[in-house]
Amino acid sequence: MIQGALSVTIAAGASTGSLPSDFWGLLENPYENGETYALKPLPNQETGLVYNTDSTPYYFKITGTTINLYPGSTAGTTINGAYWAKPTALTKMSDTLPFNELFDDAIEEVLIQIYTVEKPVDLGVIREFLYAEVDAVVPYIDRIAPTRIPDNLHFNSLTESGGW
Repeated sequence: MIQGALSVTIAAGASTGSLPSDFWGLLENPYENGETYALKPLPNQETGLVYNTDSTPYYFKITGTTINLYPGSTAGTTINGAYWAKPTALTKMSDTLPFNELFDDAIEEVLIQIYTVEKPVDLGVIREFLYAEVDAVVPYIDRIAPTRIPDNLHFNSLTESGGW
C-alpha cells in the first residue's frame, strides 16, 4: 500500500543498478528514462546470454537488491517506475505509523481496548473491528499486489514433456 518512485541510475557501459533499500516489489514494469516503452521481464536465461553487448536495454531481471538490464546500456541512463515500499519499522513512541496513517485510528482503538479495559478483551471482536476498518480503506486502492520476478523459477522445464 506504500508506493515509491523508482529511480535507479545505471552508469555508462554497465548493466546493473542498486534498488532502493525499502524496495518490496514492482508495481509495474520499469522503463528507461526518455523512452516510450516499458522494459520487459527477462523471459529466460538464454535471452540474457544473447544480449551480451551493451546497446539499448529491452529486458530486466531483479536479483536480490539489484536490477540487471539486458542488454546493458552504452550510455548512462536512469530506470524509472513505481514500486511497493516496505513500511518503516516503528522503533520509538514518536514514530509515524506506516501505511500513510490510513489505519492510525484503528490501531489506536485496538491498543486502547487491549491495555486499558479491565475485563479480558474478546479477540474476535477486535478482529472484526480491524477487518471493517481495513475494508473501509482497501476498495479505494488499486488491487495490485507486490510482485517480484522469481530469481530461479524456470517455467520452460515445467512445460517440456520430460518435466511431467
